[in-house]
Amino acid sequence: MAFIARGKTYGTLLLGEDMMKGIAFLELKDSTSMFTFLRAAMCACTKQHGSKVLTLVGTTDTTFKFSHQPIFGPVENIEVEFGNLKEWKKSKASLAEKCEPTAAFVHFVDQSGIATLELQRAHVQKTLLQLCLDNPVLTDDILFTKNPCAVYTQKAIKKKALKLYPAGTVSMVKDEKPEKYYIQAYDKLWLIVPFKPLTDFKGGGGGVLYPFWSVKSADDGLLTLSEVSVVGCKTPFMVNAGPLSNVTLLSLSAPHQDGGKEPPAKRQKAK
Repeated sequence: MAFIARGKTYGTLLLGEDMMKGIAFLELKDSTSMFTFLRAAMCACTKQHGSKVLTLVGTTDTTFKFSHQPIFGPVENIEVEFGNLKEWKKSKASLAEKCEPTAAFVHFVDQSGIATLELQRAHVQKTLLQLCLDNPVLTDDILFTKNPCAVYTQKAIKKKALKLYPAGTVSMVKDEKPEKYYIQAYDKLWLIVPFKPLTDFKGGGGGVLYPFWSVKSADDGLLTLSEVSVVGCKTPFMVNAGPLSNVTLLSLSAPHQDGGKEPPAKRQKAK
């Protein structure tokens, strides 16, 4: 292609195949547009300079000026005559780069917001599971069914003697306040997601069986939603407001945390 620089024509500029493909889509009528194209593309000439990636920094009447900045050491300047550009091609590689100490400092583990958030999540997760372990539900107390999925008492239970916690995993809520169950901690909301449930009572096959997630809502529910605060984590749980007789279907009077027309959950201290 004809190349014009500084108002003069310098014959045909020979470029490598990759560069020619890129130039075919451009209207390069002067040295300024050619300069812009090559500078944006960055270039390489593996035959002479190996894996180095070079950036166009200037032109003369007959040459292009490139530079290469290694991670260590001074800048390397290279000048190439127009006719020798046929051995060059556009590079897809990125320039070598070092992370300055001031930039690296704020991303170290002890300074990283990501690490801090993960520590918070781990604390909330441990607190939730510890509550479930410290308040076990005995198989002598309840019975699970499926088709329909439900939970029944297997004996009489005294008032507020049955406490069901939402065993599962937690994740920080990033958007709006969730309608489902969550924990409040570190001025954040942490959504509780149940573990994979057990669906095959005879064959097993993995899964967790926990009554909290099998309790359905009902207008005349015998369980109420309450909240306990343990080591900075406000966690919801279900409790029986009155005594329960044998073979009683467990149901919740409120549809979900802070939801429906039920009054706010009462807060209790951990025992």
